[in-house]
Amino acid sequence: SSAFPNVELRVQETDSVGVMNDIREHRADLGFVGTAVQDREISFLPFCMDELVLVTQNNDRYRKLMETEADLAWIANEPWIMREDGSGTYKETLRLFEEMGIRSDQLHVLARFSNTGAILLSVAQGSGISIVSRLAAKSQARRGDILVHPLGADGSYRQIYIATSSTTPLTDTGRDMIKLVKKMYSC
Repeated sequence: SSAFPNVELRVQETDSVGVMNDIREHRADLGFVGTAVQDREISFLPFCMDELVLVTQNNDRYRKLMETEADLAWIANEPWIMREDGSGTYKETLRLFEEMGIRSDQLHVLARFSNTGAILLSVAQGSGISIVSRLAAKSQARRGDILVHPLGADGSYRQIYIATSSTTPLTDTGRDMIKLVKKMYSC
């Protein structure tokens, strides 16, 4: 970009555990995670609030369920497409299931993906339902490929963090990148 002419930007999608490992092992200067953990080698800077939402294929059956069913108990009987175990979204999904009284070990999980785009594609094709970030689902929902449903009356929000090394000082370029990202995404 013209803002950083001598900087090579590499973007890699992984789960929260992978991001933290990349920072610890100096393969990345910063990353975005959906879960902050106690870790003396990683600093977590609150970035923005994100809503986790239920996503389904856009069809008559799911439109009717979302319009007529006040609670989400029906989701326990659906096929699921999930994130992998190291994902912050997956950890938050398990917490939500517990709050709803749904035993995650009894769910019918068809597939686990490390890539949210693959999850959304599978949902759009009718393979199952999932819980993902509203931000991640935005464009497919706008196109009408999927339906998006809030989790509960107040929704289910989580903090997204910028993760950096607490043992290696962030470079000026890294600090500038954080400023740029904060400016670009006002969430």
